[in-house]
Amino acid sequence: MKRDYQFKVTGDATEIRAALNQLDGTIQTLVTRGAEVEVTWRAEAGTDPFEKIKGLLDEGKRAEGVLLLELFLSDDANSESVLYNLGMAYSDAGNFRQAVTLLRRLTQKDSAHTHGRIALGVALLRSKKIEEGIEELQTAVKDAPDNVWAQRNLGAGLLQANRFAEALPHLRQAQELEPDDQAARFGYGQALELNGNATEADEVYRQTIDLDEFSEIAELARKARSKIAEKTFHGATPATPRMDAVMYCVGALERFEKL
Repeated sequence: MKRDYQFKVTGDATEIRAALNQLDGTIQTLVTRGAEVEVTWRAEAGTDPFEKIKGLLDEGKRAEGVLLLELFLSDDANSESVLYNLGMAYSDAGNFRQAVTLLRRLTQKDSAHTHGRIALGVALLRSKKIEEGIEELQTAVKDAPDNVWAQRNLGAGLLQANRFAEALPHLRQAQELEPDDQAARFGYGQALELNGNATEADEVYRQTIDLDEFSEIAELARKARSKIAEKTFHGATPATPRMDAVMYCVGALERFEKL
């Protein structure tokens, strides 16, 4: 069955038309009223427009993907799928205020939306609202203790807050849940090092490199091992490693949930 959507946004009619033409559907009407554009768009029967939007985002076409999600938000401001995915897209683009607004609306609407709460926690951490982010991620871990993304990002937030001892069990749990997750393994190594377990941290960094020796995370692990070796050789007091090396899970979260 075909479905008609009613969009009303402020924007450029040409850009909106071009974006919609990438989806499986037909523009029924397009009217400009000053800066506002009103569109009636009909989706082809049996097609899912969000799958195409996901493809655009995966291809790095963020502007088109965000524009389309904004259109669908104007059709249904309470769509959980749109709130989640547009919130994620805003967070990835650095629009943290907008991301937090949408993701908070989502979690208020559905308190059991674990991925939405994790995304909210990450957006808050990224916007330097560390304690607020930690609180959201603690709730996510409480609701879903076996969710690797919840455990990993809570651990990362606690490291940012210099709460090293609290971070350790969460990052240990994350790498146990996903042994092949290189970022989780590296985060665990950081937590060990920050808690004074340099020898064990060095072994975990070695394991991190073995998972994918050509990745950026592997390079960070090599640098961390070199610092440990240098400190051990010189007997120097360990310095605090860069906190921006902590890897967040946003790219690994499922961008689109089944409607």
